[in-house]
Amino acid sequence: MAGYIGNKAVNLSTSGADISGTANLDAVDIDGAVQIDATLSVGVNDTGYDVKFFGDAASAYMLWDASQDDLILGGAARLGIGTTTPSTPIHIVSTTPEITYADTTGDLFKMGVNNGVFRLYNITDSRQDLAIGGTGAATFSGEIIAASLDISGDVVLTAADSPKFESIDTTNTVTTRLFSGNSVGAAGTYSNHPFSLISNSTTKLKILENGGVEFTPEAGGHIVVNENGIDADFRIESDTDITAFFVEGSTGNIGMSTSDPDSHTPQTHNPNKRSFVSFFSGGTQFVAGRSDTAVVAGDYIGGYLFKTNDASTNKFGGMIATADDTSGNGNLEFFSVSGHYESSTTSEGMMQLDDNGDLYLRTGSIRVGRSHANVYGSTEENVTVLHTGSGSGDSFTQIVGRDGTGGDHVFRHQRQGVLKSEIEENGDFLSATNSYGSTSDGRLKENIVAASSQWDDIKALQFKNYSMIDAELDAPNMLGVIAQDLQAAGMNGLVKQNFKTNADDEPVLDADGNQEEYLSVKYSVLYMKAVKALQEAMAKIETLEARVTALEEV
Repeated sequence: MAGYIGNKAVNLSTSGADISGTANLDAVDIDGAVQIDATLSVGVNDTGYDVKFFGDAASAYMLWDASQDDLILGGAARLGIGTTTPSTPIHIVSTTPEITYADTTGDLFKMGVNNGVFRLYNITDSRQDLAIGGTGAATFSGEIIAASLDISGDVVLTAADSPKFESIDTTNTVTTRLFSGNSVGAAGTYSNHPFSLISNSTTKLKILENGGVEFTPEAGGHIVVNENGIDADFRIESDTDITAFFVEGSTGNIGMSTSDPDSHTPQTHNPNKRSFVSFFSGGTQFVAGRSDTAVVAGDYIGGYLFKTNDASTNKFGGMIATADDTSGNGNLEFFSVSGHYESSTTSEGMMQLDDNGDLYLRTGSIRVGRSHANVYGSTEENVTVLHTGSGSGDSFTQIVGRDGTGGDHVFRHQRQGVLKSEIEENGDFLSATNSYGSTSDGRLKENIVAASSQWDDIKALQFKNYSMIDAELDAPNMLGVIAQDLQAAGMNGLVKQNFKTNADDEPVLDADGNQEEYLSVKYSVLYMKAVKALQEAMAKIETLEARVTALEEV
């Protein structure tokens, strides 16, 4: 049947409708095919498109642009494939729902769901590039390039030849790689390290297949554990000890074979100072040395030094060891914390202990019973050199520090239990032989002349009884001369002026700031003068005796 709608021809048949021109249909029920040769607007006329379909509401529509071959779903419109009730913009219902992507050369890849797993396939080589299981786990085969990728679940890369994951920054200067197999890319390039961090074409970090870790930081780089004070502990395990080396993140304490270093510090530990403490049931030791065997006398072996800084020069002190010969023997050299170690042109310390057991003190003095801060002990300390014997039968030489005025010894030499010599704290000297001597070989002397008369000097001597002030006695107990009396008698040569010093050989000053002094008498010279005067008296006596004898014979 043919006719016109408006001014356009319309052919109707039992199999469809043929409309030539513009048709505006507000409500049409057509069973069969509809052929439209111009614009068809269903519901509302819309220019710019060849066909526009509307649903019940303008919020859902379909457009067809014949010039661009575009089919557009707009608004709330949904496309159903295999379903008449689509619930999403594109809704596919199938036993094996898949979408295939192809170009003019043929199919490239497809994605879809199979047995509850979402997969992305490379059709050309049947490779499964992506699979996401029902639990969220994902496996990858091939390469993933994304500006941002957030995955919750496992990521598994699989490939026939060393699958890898790469993260590259926008400047291509920093790369992170995860891979498997012994070689990725060029042969041996990433051999045997499944993880690498590469910066400026240099591998900075490797995690090896055997569990080893290699760091290659740039100049100024460092490795930090517990950054920003997160209190993370650091420990190294051995085969039998899970805390062979342990650093406590919260305190910085270091322990060996303990996860609680604080509880293993000594009882005398000062909490204001850092300590490195090592404990073991069989004891511990610190060893420093050299592994080469080509060592000759004078070579440095090792040391344990302390360092300080006075804002101008680094200063060290401690102990070092130097070789004494080629057989492995060595000397210990001790340095005070000063500039001596740095400025010394030799390895000799201020104190030395050689391989024979001899102790040398190159400079300084020995103080017993007193600290460097002038804190004195209350006990009578001593230095004793023992030789043979045991107990009371020892042979020894001893110096004792005392603060008394009695007869206890400050020096004693004993041989096999027999006292040979002693100096007592009151000044007395004891000698087993009562023998005193002085070098008197004439070959060692010159300007030898006969002594002058000592008669007048000896006659002028004033002997006094007295006691010493520090003895605190009520009566005199000593016999001797007074230095000032000798000076008054003109015998200044017998008097010596002595200046007072303390135990450090420092001057003792009086209230006016002058060094205190005292006078002593050269009794050994006085005794010789007395012997000379005795000779003179003997000569006079012999002369008088001769005269008496002559008178008696008359």
